[in-house]
Amino acid sequence: GNGQLALATPWIAPTLGTSDYFHTCETTPDSVGVPDNAVGSQLPFSAEAYAGFIALSPPLGDWNYREYLQTPLLAALENGKTYRFSMHLSLAEDSSAATDRIGAFFSAAPVGASDSLPLPFAPQLETPAGAFFTDELDWMPFSDTFVAAGGELYLTIGNFHDGPSSASIAAGSGPAFPLHPGTAYYYIDVVQLFCEPCVEPPADMVAWWPLDEVAGSLALDVVGAQHGLHVDGPVPLAGYVDGALDFLGSGVSVPTSSALELGSGDFTL
Repeated sequence: GNGQLALATPWIAPTLGTSDYFHTCETTPDSVGVPDNAVGSQLPFSAEAYAGFIALSPPLGDWNYREYLQTPLLAALENGKTYRFSMHLSLAEDSSAATDRIGAFFSAAPVGASDSLPLPFAPQLETPAGAFFTDELDWMPFSDTFVAAGGELYLTIGNFHDGPSSASIAAGSGPAFPLHPGTAYYYIDVVQLFCEPCVEPPADMVAWWPLDEVAGSLALDVVGAQHGLHVDGPVPLAGYVDGALDFLGSGVSVPTSSALELGSGDFTL
């Protein structure tokens, strides 16, 4: 049923807001299945599941209901280092609004509340003011960087603004029984965080997987678009330069691409 984000270990809902976990294994109609579910229809951006949350809703005339997602990071962030955060969002069809400034807050300790009001924190990153993510058909990427203060161990995602400071526009195709009027519900998938490369890649490099991610299951290609997927749970650890992965029988699967064809000439790995 709804509100089972904790099944996506180690993600949790840190407040009384009931963030959701959608998976292909759920076959009950109008529930938390994939692609069709209680709030719309969407295929995963990757793998077989994604999460969902209400970024804006006015139950009983109160515009302050919020839902959040929170996860521990795989390692503490380091002071002064630049990290890139990315996520993919898709507006659920049952929404009747879209909002802006969906944020990512990094903290040394977990944050939460025993209510469903906006969390009183200033996220280090958020989608731009006035940029309303309205696409229901495709996944909309958001990516930005920030400099860590050091010691951050938790990531919380959601709308950290109260009703008067949360902008919205009419959006959503709206089925016969939509969510409460004024609600903006977003699917979210492929949340990633990694340290920016310490050196610039050579001009003729076609792919580079630094393996510096401290959250998520993708090995991002910071040069091309051949992002790899963790297979059988490689373990993040400290490398000679920033992060690394300890495979121990696991690995990273990289999609086939013409850019990666070795051919018969010289090449370097």
